[in-house]
Amino acid sequence: MTNQPSNNEIDHDDRRRDIRHATLLKVEYPNQDKVLSDYLTNLSEGGVFIETNDHYELGQTIDFCISFPGLFKPIECQGKVQWIGYDNIASEDAQAGMGVQFLFPSPAHKQRIQRIVEALRCELRPGDKPLIPFRVLLAEDNVIFHDLFKTSLRRFISEVHEIGALDLKLAADGRQALGHIKRGELDMAIIDHFLPVIYGADLIRIIRKQDSTAHIPILAISAGSSDVREHCLKAGADLFLPKPLQLKQVLATLRLFLVKQMHHTAFM
Repeated sequence: MTNQPSNNEIDHDDRRRDIRHATLLKVEYPNQDKVLSDYLTNLSEGGVFIETNDHYELGQTIDFCISFPGLFKPIECQGKVQWIGYDNIASEDAQAGMGVQFLFPSPAHKQRIQRIVEALRCELRPGDKPLIPFRVLLAEDNVIFHDLFKTSLRRFISEVHEIGALDLKLAADGRQALGHIKRGELDMAIIDHFLPVIYGADLIRIIRKQDSTAHIPILAISAGSSDVREHCLKAGADLFLPKPLQLKQVLATLRLFLVKQMHHTAFM
């Protein structure tokens, strides 16, 4: 008897039909009672990989919205679950999820996805336009992670020719992070929940209550349980990312902000 392929192997060729681009975007389900959002880690013109802990069936049609605060308004999407498993089984930080093929309800929906994919492909050239630094707070008490993020960020800035230089603000505890928050000098925040002095969820609430920072994207990170995820998202985080953090996807989304600075209508 021939062995049946596992869920992780079904429709394997369909996963590679379109060139996939690493990114990190928010996924919500408007027709479900689901309170907490998921996220996608790659995008192509034909589909997405959505990281989720919820159960979906192969062949199931789902309605979902893709968005990211400060980049573009939610895009209503419909898709078919093509495979279930891991986006990259060889990766130590692989997360469970599903590959979803787009079922575009109209050409306009397809065009909006295409514009984001084009932005992910867009080359940033020095001298196109003067840009102000994009200010990112990383509140994390792990020194090794700080060094890893700084190294990845330096490599990233080098690859984009230092266009729209990123201004990284590091905080090793909640008190240091609060100083940056109170000065309102942020365009994005990446906050670990289990910080010394002040917990991450409490910092997120402060960000959302302060006029100068209420609108910024917030990524909450932690190695904690699903209760921690719910706690951070209800505090006001846009996305919750389990550790180890997928830096490639985070940097790809930062790159989209630089593209938007250069091409203000890229995501309309």
